[in-house]
Amino acid sequence: KEVEKVRERLKPSRLVAYVAGLLLLALGIAASMRSDLGSSPVASGPFMFNLTTGLEMGLATIMWQSFLVLLQFLILRRNFKPWILLQLITGFLFGYCNTFAGWIFSLFPAPESIVMRLVFTCIGFAVVNSNIYANTALHLIDSRYSLQVSLQGCTIDENVFTEAMFWCDGYSV
Repeated sequence: KEVEKVRERLKPSRLVAYVAGLLLLALGIAASMRSDLGSSPVASGPFMFNLTTGLEMGLATIMWQSFLVLLQFLILRRNFKPWILLQLITGFLFGYCNTFAGWIFSLFPAPESIVMRLVFTCIGFAVVNSNIYANTALHLIDSRYSLQVSLQGCTIDENVFTEAMFWCDGYSV
């Protein structure tokens, strides 16, 4: 029965939509980072690696996602399901999308005025938030086992999620 659920989730059209969403998410992250005013909570772990080690953002994302899957294994132990390892594929794709998005934004001059920096930040956060909602609504990854968002200060309450609300550090967004 569980295999049937996974097979249903992995329809080609849903996978294409998910990968397109990862690319848009990466573009939103790159926009907010290009503003030089910080990063979104989704990219806070890789951004920390980027700042402290100088690693490129895509590689830092892959390392962060791999660390989170390892942490899931250590926490869940016997309840760790092998299909959770599919999150590694998502981590690699997301890392490469971050590299590509960073390259795209490097082709343009960095915003210099505070107004343009705020515009980049707002665009980045809007794109990130809408893509988190859209990609989570695809239900490709079982959120019961996903620590990727909750470890960064945000958790998704499945009952509240249908109303598109996220709980971040105790605050409703």
